[in-house]
Amino acid sequence: MEKNYKLVFEDRKCVIFNKNSGHKHVITIPMTRNILLPLIKLGEQSTIFAIDDKSWLRHLRYGHLSFATLRMLVSHEMVYVLPKVQEHKEVCEGCALGKHSRSSFPRGQAWRASYPLQLVHSDISGPMQTPSIGKNLYFLTFIKDYLRMCWV
Repeated sequence: MEKNYKLVFEDRKCVIFNKNSGHKHVITIPMTRNILLPLIKLGEQSTIFAIDDKSWLRHLRYGHLSFATLRMLVSHEMVYVLPKVQEHKEVCEGCALGKHSRSSFPRGQAWRASYPLQLVHSDISGPMQTPSIGKNLYFLTFIKDYLRMCWV
């Protein structure tokens, strides 16, 4: 909707129209057996794509496994009922974000304890959904910075 599309949900499908081009029909996505409407976005310059390509679907369902590895699974018959996989040149947005590295923390900025009990970190968590054996819903942790020992 932020990109000025109109989405109509009815009759177990989603119909998408582009309001920028006079409500032109973009795509109709049928609902799957598990009550999902599978969509994928391939980069900012593209519009919306339905996952009708089984190779992309397998890439996503197998945890963003590379297309070469998916083809190897097929060729070595390591997975039953896996259709032939075609390689794609498009870059998966999730894969690209997952390969970004973060900057390291600056050295020498963190202060560390130089003797026991000089610095103790503490945190409280809860309420928990499932009570403990002693019927507790909260827990408190203490971590000694010098030895990195933890008590709950």
